[in-house]
Amino acid sequence: MLSHLAVAGLAFVAGLAPRPVTYDPETKEGFVDAAEIRDKFGWSEATLAARAGSIAFTHDFYTDDTYTVSCGKESFPVVFHHDYGYLALTRTIARETSGYHPKLLGFRITGANAGVSGTTVPPLAGEPCPEKGRGGEKITRSHLDKSVETWALTASSGTASRRLMVVRVTRPAGHKG
Repeated sequence: MLSHLAVAGLAFVAGLAPRPVTYDPETKEGFVDAAEIRDKFGWSEATLAARAGSIAFTHDFYTDDTYTVSCGKESFPVVFHHDYGYLALTRTIARETSGYHPKLLGFRITGANAGVSGTTVPPLAGEPCPEKGRGGEKITRSHLDKSVETWALTASSGTASRRLMVVRVTRPAGHKG
């Protein structure tokens, strides 16, 4: 799998401008251009300069599993939010080094420094039926059909947050890895 950093490097070699956001989800490293943050938050250069120190980045992740669940004789799909969490990312502010008023270039993401994750139990036979209006019925059968793994790079400032990148990978049931 080609990382976003490698793609940006190839674009540079090919003479194309790199994307404003480069991020490798394996190493949790990358770069976010100042223009991307200004665009996502609707800020001026002055506002970004004033808030740069408070901008935080996270690597968010979750897995949604789709099951075919049977209650009695009826079967139906159930999407189950299975795995979830986030990693707080370490970042440094990149500034132009020449001139009296150095220009804010962006943010270097240099890895994860903390995180929270969790998981929940999938729908199992014998548990209450998850479909509304089936009062008292129990699950008679549950079969995993697919998993959709999602990760996102998110920037936050105060109570506002914006997704900078989102990647979804769909895996069939029984896939390992």
